[in-house]
Amino acid sequence: QLKNIDLAGQLSRYLNRSVCVQNDALCAAIGEQHYGAGQGITDLIHVTLGTGIGGGLIINDRPYFGRGGMAMEIGHLQIESGEPARRCGCGQSGCLEAHASATALSRQYQESTGKMLTGEELFQQAESGDHFARQLFEKAGNYLGMALSHCVKILDIHHITISGGPIGAWPLLYPHLIESLRSRVLAPQRRAIQVVPSSLDDQAGILGAAVLALTPSISHPG
Repeated sequence: QLKNIDLAGQLSRYLNRSVCVQNDALCAAIGEQHYGAGQGITDLIHVTLGTGIGGGLIINDRPYFGRGGMAMEIGHLQIESGEPARRCGCGQSGCLEAHASATALSRQYQESTGKMLTGEELFQQAESGDHFARQLFEKAGNYLGMALSHCVKILDIHHITISGGPIGAWPLLYPHLIESLRSRVLAPQRRAIQVVPSSLDDQAGILGAAVLALTPSISHPG
């Protein structure tokens, strides 16, 4: 694990080029806004689903980094408390990431059945009639909608894109996500909300990084 390493500075000296290091989920948000399902949208929430859950923000047509470059850490919004709350890698309990990431779903399935499956295999199980696997995706959709409702209420952003391996299970995730989200936001926001899967597969992050490299004016100053 790297700590207190000036990665950008070291790479810059080695390559003799200007280098910036940026959060992968924010890069995905930038890629999605420029080339994907968020193209042409000036205010966008993007969520990445995978081993963890990350997020990126586009506000007024520009990426929003936050004071310390940690804006939109949606994976660490608390969506459970008490006994059901699972321990998260961040040290807290009840985080979205601990309950709805691909890693979390695989772990919950293993705890219940003794079988360790990848996210894709888990979706295949759900499609083939495995009721518990199906429930895991439906519950994950509910948790995602819950977390996103807080983002929508705070930011009043209505366009949401989602990328990552688990969107392969979109038919299971989406109905529960959108119902959970719309039931929790304020009434005037409900009809305006649009949640769509990425159209870039796994390329959103690398495309967003390319945009940052080619547009130094929008890169984080740190």
